[in-house]
Amino acid sequence: MVLAAGLVCLYEPQAPVLFSSDHVLERISPNNGLYAQQSGDPLEEYLRSLQLVRDVPVKLVLPGHGALFSDLAGRVDALIAHHEQRLQEMVDALADEDDGGQTPMASPVVFPGVGRSTAGSGCSPSIGRGP
Repeated sequence: MVLAAGLVCLYEPQAPVLFSSDHVLERISPNNGLYAQQSGDPLEEYLRSLQLVRDVPVKLVLPGHGALFSDLAGRVDALIAHHEQRLQEMVDALADEDDGGQTPMASPVVFPGVGRSTAGSGCSPSIGRGP
């Protein structure tokens, strides 16, 4: 099943296992930013695609990186909550900036301790989400 741009999962109902690639990872989230070759709202597409796999009956999830895990629904819920929280942090940081709401200026607020250029790439999901 293709769920979001560049993310493919394979489900084996007999096992039952989900090969989740980078779509659902145990400890991190894929970067769902908007890049020059894309259009639309990649973060919204990703969040919607997470809902598609949330209730798939699995005993084991085999991600593209990291350890195997079993609580697919719990991890999906955590990923959605994380992205919604980070998006709100970016909206709040942009509203507080005196620079006219420029994302690179707000990125150190959301990603403290990270250089401005590196943090800017972390903001791409918020840029992709749009106003």
